[in-house]
Amino acid sequence: MRSMWWHGAASKLEAGAPFVMLALWLYLGGQFVNVVVMTPSAWNWFSLGLWVFVVIGTSWQCVNVIRRRVGTPALPVVAPDTVSTADVEAAIASTPNRVSAIRAVRERHPGLGLKAAVDLVDAALDARNE
Repeated sequence: MRSMWWHGAASKLEAGAPFVMLALWLYLGGQFVNVVVMTPSAWNWFSLGLWVFVVIGTSWQCVNVIRRRVGTPALPVVAPDTVSTADVEAAIASTPNRVSAIRAVRERHPGLGLKAAVDLVDAALDARNE
């Protein structure tokens, strides 16, 4: 497999680009406003509206970059082997149907995947029916 040495640098540039663009657009904003005030024409008002639209869009990108940086950490993965059968049986007993039991098992073990929870509940239901 080829080395992707540039990948880390590209992601850092991608994360910082909206902030640089926002600073540039805000710097140029004074010129747009000045032109509209000095010579109010339809074209100048249009360019000012376009500038406002671009600044709002770039600000939105900055907010999204910050949200991605601060995002919630990933939950640790729980192996199905670590879930006790007593927990699965308690989830089945406390819920009226299979879907609720799967939800209850996943709530009790937050890192457990959906397929693993389904397999655990199905296995417990099959063992109960036999």
